[in-house]
Amino acid sequence: MALFDFTLNFFEDIDLFSDQGEPVLHWFGLTDAYYHVNVGDEQLFRYTPEIEEYWCKEYPDNKRTSPFVDYNVIRLYEDLLEILPTILQPLPDEIHTFVSTRDAQDQWFGALRNKFDLIIDASEDVTEEGEDESFDDLEDVFWDATGWWGDRQLPTNHLQMGPDIWIWRYQDDVYIRWNCDEKSENGIPFWTADKGEFKLSFDDFLIEVYDFHDRLMSGMAERIEQLKISNPIPHIRMDLESVTREHEIRKKSLEEALVKTPVNKDWDAVMQAYIDFKALNVGEIIRK
Repeated sequence: MALFDFTLNFFEDIDLFSDQGEPVLHWFGLTDAYYHVNVGDEQLFRYTPEIEEYWCKEYPDNKRTSPFVDYNVIRLYEDLLEILPTILQPLPDEIHTFVSTRDAQDQWFGALRNKFDLIIDASEDVTEEGEDESFDDLEDVFWDATGWWGDRQLPTNHLQMGPDIWIWRYQDDVYIRWNCDEKSENGIPFWTADKGEFKLSFDDFLIEVYDFHDRLMSGMAERIEQLKISNPIPHIRMDLESVTREHEIRKKSLEEALVKTPVNKDWDAVMQAYIDFKALNVGEIIRK
């Protein structure tokens, strides 16, 4: 069972793009699919039966054929490659203690975030004329202390109530942690996977990334060839030559991501920023 799983939609089921009212398709649009991530016994990006039932009543014309996210799977692929160089950089022991468990993550980030919010609230109370640039400096310290964790969060903001997913490496393992307990609509939970964590070896993770790349590029090559031989959607405007050229470029994207140099963190500076921010007295800051 693949870690990153997807099924490309039939041509007639692809969500079309529009150019001045005319339906069009390009390489990105042709990746329309149902996709999910298999993490042990859980599946990320799988909707609950309750939310699907609700949508069925609210939007009867929207016919779904799968419980998974229906979106262009290239977006998942691109978002994974965006953070891949950072994922490949293992966390040092001292930094990893902050996120070694969910409770540790909540305690570490929650304490800093609460203090950060108080500082932001205080800065908003300062008049424009009397605004102190030191507030900006304090924000910088907060992001210096925590930004490395955000760098390892998989972007999901293109989805309604996108799940919070972090992927990171520690020693010879890769961890995937998710949190979806606050993702709901009218009190109905979105995702079947509530909270959890999945671990696999670094080597196995890389195998899964390569497998995702190979299956996606192979599936798209077959799709493009079918369009050239017998186009089942001739009424849709599409530049097949441009699509073919883009496909050749896309085939190189994984190798290009793997050789990118991650933003090397000065972990001593990260730890010092954490110590400095934790030591801040918000009351004194507000009174200044």
